[in-house]
Amino acid sequence: MHKSECLDIPLTCMFAVEMRMGEGQWCSMHTHVCTEIIWYRDCCGWLLQGQEKLRYEEGSIAVYQPWLSHGDECETGGFQLCVGIVGQALETLPAGVWHADEGTTRVLQQFHDIASIHDSWRQQRLNLLVGWLFFELRRQIVEVSSHCAPEPYHVASAKRIIDSRFAEPLSIAGIAKELSINVDYLRQLFVKCTGEPPMQYLIRRRLDAACELLRLNQESIAVVASRVGIPNSYYFSRLFRKHLGIPPGEYRMRHAERIAAIHWHYR
Repeated sequence: MHKSECLDIPLTCMFAVEMRMGEGQWCSMHTHVCTEIIWYRDCCGWLLQGQEKLRYEEGSIAVYQPWLSHGDECETGGFQLCVGIVGQALETLPAGVWHADEGTTRVLQQFHDIASIHDSWRQQRLNLLVGWLFFELRRQIVEVSSHCAPEPYHVASAKRIIDSRFAEPLSIAGIAKELSINVDYLRQLFVKCTGEPPMQYLIRRRLDAACELLRLNQESIAVVASRVGIPNSYYFSRLFRKHLGIPPGEYRMRHAERIAAIHWHYR
């Protein structure tokens, strides 16, 4: 099917499959003629999209547009639901990664329930669901983002504070006070614009930095935890395992083995 033909037909589901990705498994770069939606149900890793490397976690969704080269580097292993769609207006969905909100998760759960059913009504069910999924994605990604336009300053400023000072003992109350904004309003605005609370964003930023430190040096887990703003190493280890599926020490060991294997291959 030619790309232009995909845009001239009603929304249609080309495929809906659930895949099990193993720990450390790679999916090589490839393209599709259709728009692909991926729901990372219970795994985390890195989405490779063009020249970008974007982080995804449990509950994230990714949007790929036709002919956009993409791949996957799964860290913890788990299930991914892949839905391919063709039809009108899909080009309005921006490619990228977001955290699925309640409405989007609800329709993706319906796809999960139907994906393993193979009867004469399966295709009709899937075609009905893609319209619902498109609506929820537009609502969450496009329309919700545009609603943030009157006051993007507070969300952008909060993200800048977190990105540049994540190693400090930050709190939502402290950030709100610094920005001279009501704490509850900042939380609501942040969730509306990003799909996640400010403190969840802070945790992700700290864990991303921790992963980088664990891969690049041999400092103790306690030192790494302290350097990313979590002085309690026991809590850090619990948090790391909850979000990445494995303890920080095991994460370091696996990446050390992978780097050693790469070095050996190119000797």
